[in-house]
Amino acid sequence: GYLKKLVREKIGIFDLNDSIKDSDYDIFKTEYQHQSSDEYIMCIGVFDAMHIGHQALISRTVKTAKDRGCKSLVLTFDKSPKNRESIMTLDDKIACISSFNPHRIEVLKWDEKLSSTSGARFMLSLQKKYNIKGIVLGKDFSVGSKDNPVTINELNLFFNDKDIICIEDVGGNGVDRVSSSYIQSLIKEGKTKEASSLMFKQIP
Repeated sequence: GYLKKLVREKIGIFDLNDSIKDSDYDIFKTEYQHQSSDEYIMCIGVFDAMHIGHQALISRTVKTAKDRGCKSLVLTFDKSPKNRESIMTLDDKIACISSFNPHRIEVLKWDEKLSSTSGARFMLSLQKKYNIKGIVLGKDFSVGSKDNPVTINELNLFFNDKDIICIEDVGGNGVDRVSSSYIQSLIKEGKTKEASSLMFKQIP
């Protein structure tokens, strides 16, 4: 048999849509020339409950940025990608995040285009815009479309090991890990006081 042409369509999380040709190098440079001159330590999340786990993540991001002489960036979304009912309004969420004094808060609009964006393309777009030098995350980190996400295991394609800061799970009310789903379950059971204590008690 003979092979006349071979095209590699995918390498790991990267596919042809994420690739550039040698002839596109000038375009590639142009895309990055608008990158922020500030260097950022970033965290990403829906933060729809701003519970103690979210608070720990944002607090660690701000501290790490300060320790490394960078600026802190908190990136969130205007609504839940899982179409889950929001526990807080967007304004309240931003107010809570602001109380930790990050240098920058960005709210992305969750729409059909963003929901279909691969994790690789999403991460590359962030790098192009924000000049990210580190990322703080939880153990269940994942970004991008459900069919082609970037998980914590693929982040070494974008960062050095020392620039990936994974925080421990934060527990409360007898559970090992507080989550937005757990907060929702407390609210549905009418345990609003318990839910509120997990959402707000550690905000400065």
